[in-house]
Amino acid sequence: MKSSGSDVATSSAEALLEGWRVDQVKARRREVKALDKAIGWLRLVADTEPAEKRYGLEMPVGGDGCPRIGEEAVAEFAAFAQMSPRAALSYLADVWDLAWRFPETLAAVRDGRVEVWRARQVAATLRSVPAEGARYVDEVIAPIAHRVGMARLRRMVVVAEILSDPDAAVARARAAAEGRSISVSGTGQPDGLADVFGRLDAADAADFEAAIQEVAAQLAESDGDGRDGCGGGREPESLDVRRAKAVGVIARRQLAGSAEETPDAVTRVVHTYVHLTRDSSIAQVEAGNTLAPVERVAEWCRTAGTKVIIRPVLDLAAPHTRDGYVPSETMREQAILINRTCVHPWCEHPARACDLDHITPYNPSGPPGQTSSTNLAPLCRHHHRLKTHSGWQYQHLEPGVFLWTTPAGRQYLRTPTGTTALSAQPRAA
Repeated sequence: MKSSGSDVATSSAEALLEGWRVDQVKARRREVKALDKAIGWLRLVADTEPAEKRYGLEMPVGGDGCPRIGEEAVAEFAAFAQMSPRAALSYLADVWDLAWRFPETLAAVRDGRVEVWRARQVAATLRSVPAEGARYVDEVIAPIAHRVGMARLRRMVVVAEILSDPDAAVARARAAAEGRSISVSGTGQPDGLADVFGRLDAADAADFEAAIQEVAAQLAESDGDGRDGCGGGREPESLDVRRAKAVGVIARRQLAGSAEETPDAVTRVVHTYVHLTRDSSIAQVEAGNTLAPVERVAEWCRTAGTKVIIRPVLDLAAPHTRDGYVPSETMREQAILINRTCVHPWCEHPARACDLDHITPYNPSGPPGQTSSTNLAPLCRHHHRLKTHSGWQYQHLEPGVFLWTTPAGRQYLRTPTGTTALSAQPRAA
């Protein structure tokens, strides 16, 4: 029996993917060997003779706790490796940090669990952290660095850095707050445009973004027919242009006094959960999936026009069921707080901005209780479409844990700590 054309194409595609995977594994092994050789060279340079005697002036390579290296040694490496001095110093600093400040992460690199580029990101991000803080982060990050996407890894690194020294984090936050600014420049440019730059408090920035989105949407509605105010036809404006125009609309409304606000009017609504421990100076803030000093959260709440609503703590383990298709607000909030993000493998889209998916599709003619805590999970719109229309399937194993199967039969385990590939090759048909 002859194979169909689609079978041949599928076989060829799988062979190419498998070949790509094999090449990637080989490349990663070569990269690890190169990293180890660079570490060995740095150790030799640092240990053979005092750096200032053999290579002239010393220079810091890596963060706190790393032996200093002679600057001529770095220059020699750069020339030999055909790198710019900046690129060579960056590479050597990363690998030297891994050797001295992040031994657990380096061990994960050597046994193939963590790619070199991920480990270098950790090292570079934490270069200014004292050695003790780096060791704390290393112990937290190394076991899971291979199971999360880069955006989440960066957030986790920042969170671990804060937790390693909360007092220093509060001090940095206070100092950073003094750097807030807004500047408008180029108002006399011949093209009639100006540049606006700013660094804002996170809550103020969220308010500003929400206002821009709302006004840009209003402009889109008025622009929907692609006509100008004089009846002439024109192309609809892009989203970027509408967002820029929205800033002007917001400013003119304020200047005209048309915001219709009173001193007691509610102008700020921040939906967030703040988790505290006894005597803690750091709060976990859901918005942005980050941490903030408690005093900063208090400042947000004291801002004029802010409405603070205290909600009861949800029992995340409590089962909830309803007969209709639409989940209750409690069920939705429970799913968001358990999962925090879209539960598709590697996705980090915030759960609060996701659709709430019925894992087993809802059947209007089916039994009651199909909408339940164990049958709901947040999926971003993109992955919701994939699950609905392209053959991706998943099972709820326990709160926050899902087993995904791709159309090709590969399986991934998604947990609160990240994603694990369970099968490198598809299942046999």
